[in-house]
Amino acid sequence: MGNEGISAGQLLKQANQLKRVGKLDEAIALYHRVIKINPNFAWAYNNLGDAFVKLGKLDEAVVKYRRAIEINPNSAWFNINLSRLFIQQGCFEEAVGYFRQAIEIKHDLLYELNGKYFQLFHSTFKKESCNFCLSEDENLIELTKEPIWVTLPVKPLTNYCLFGRSSSPQPPTHNQALVQIEFLDENQGLIPSPYSGIYHSQMLGPFFYIPTYGEGFSEFQTNIFNTTSITHYLRLGFRTWHNKKPMILDSKLRLGLDLLVPLLENVSQNDNDKVLSEVGVNSDSFQGVDEAVSLLFKVKNILPNSCGVYETLGDIFLGKGQFSRAIAAFRKCYLINPGYVFPYEKLRGLYDVNNLNNWAISEELFLYILETLPVGSTILELGSGTGTLELSKHYNLVSIEHDEKWLNKYDSHYIYAPLVDDMWYNGEVLSRELRGIDYDFILIDGPPQNRRKGILNYLDLFNWNVPVIVDDINRQYDMDVAISLARYLGKIPTVYQHNKYFAVID
Repeated sequence: MGNEGISAGQLLKQANQLKRVGKLDEAIALYHRVIKINPNFAWAYNNLGDAFVKLGKLDEAVVKYRRAIEINPNSAWFNINLSRLFIQQGCFEEAVGYFRQAIEIKHDLLYELNGKYFQLFHSTFKKESCNFCLSEDENLIELTKEPIWVTLPVKPLTNYCLFGRSSSPQPPTHNQALVQIEFLDENQGLIPSPYSGIYHSQMLGPFFYIPTYGEGFSEFQTNIFNTTSITHYLRLGFRTWHNKKPMILDSKLRLGLDLLVPLLENVSQNDNDKVLSEVGVNSDSFQGVDEAVSLLFKVKNILPNSCGVYETLGDIFLGKGQFSRAIAAFRKCYLINPGYVFPYEKLRGLYDVNNLNNWAISEELFLYILETLPVGSTILELGSGTGTLELSKHYNLVSIEHDEKWLNKYDSHYIYAPLVDDMWYNGEVLSRELRGIDYDFILIDGPPQNRRKGILNYLDLFNWNVPVIVDDINRQYDMDVAISLARYLGKIPTVYQHNKYFAVID
């Protein structure tokens, strides 16, 4: 009874010391005393489980580890201990389940665990792969525009792709067949789209393509997609694209698992900073998004072509005020998945969208400039408007303007150049005023309507060794200006379209 005044925490320390020196029976006796004092002391159950493992009493250890997790389900360490014990017992599926829980609690464990247990994860995934048939009666299925629907059980927070064999008598027919996809919850209720990493059409909803390579049957694998935290079923509809060309599938298909969880899809900025520091990288030193991704996924078997990875990087850069890198990362998401919804709402904290309407450049053009032109550069703009206000927050501006009501409205160096014969700016004024002004970018957004073609008569006034944008090329006369300028400079214009069109000559 001499230990009556000792707390549960002090007894736990004594038990841990006994366990470390191999006095396991004495340690176990003390752990039981700790639990009697405090039945909800999670570490006592966990450490008691450790002692049973050392004694080879694995079933008793499982019971104690489970109890520790029941008391504190948010401990990644308790889940890992139970996972490792299940590996010892050969219960690999149970082990992977608890590893998943540990990673959901502590995201950066994905790197360590996927590196250490790669073979385990992937052998388990092969067992978990779902083989299914589109028809019990036919080995080969000719797809039509009417979908063939199947519903399959899946795991939340898991990456999947579809495997099979396809053929077409009219090759090549890349992307002429597709699979409509719906995520369902545990009650098979529809989870609203869009879904990350999956194309989205207003007519079809979410879908992905089935590739084919010729008349003979060839193996195909679709793009990888990941389920959400509440997805328990997939509903897949196999069909042709507009029924243009026939597509034949082997009726036997397989839904396979890929990596353990979506790659950092929902990781917070703090989690990312920690991950980066642990691989020896200061995120402030990144030279570009691709470098950041290659460093972030230094650990082998972690693939960089995930929309979620780039979106996470975009959030990191945005939080650090690295706007061009953030926009480039979000743009990469769109390149990976054309169904990706560009996150304008995240970016609109940088600018007032109301200033990018009416007499202004488009929001997309503004973001393109912010992405490609270093902040603090000088822009020469032909034509001023409310877009000048937004650009002036990030750049030095020189604005050529013919309309006096727009002069000196915003933070820009204005050059007043009236129109000559209601056509183009006064060339003599520009020749005088532009002398000695250096600029890094030319934006042609004036004068209004078909007057912009007048610039072709004054090409010698400008420095063309900088990138040039011609706005509003959805109008034929502005397109003609862009084409003529590109020919003069010996370059090919790149056309960007959103709500409005613009051409980049660089």
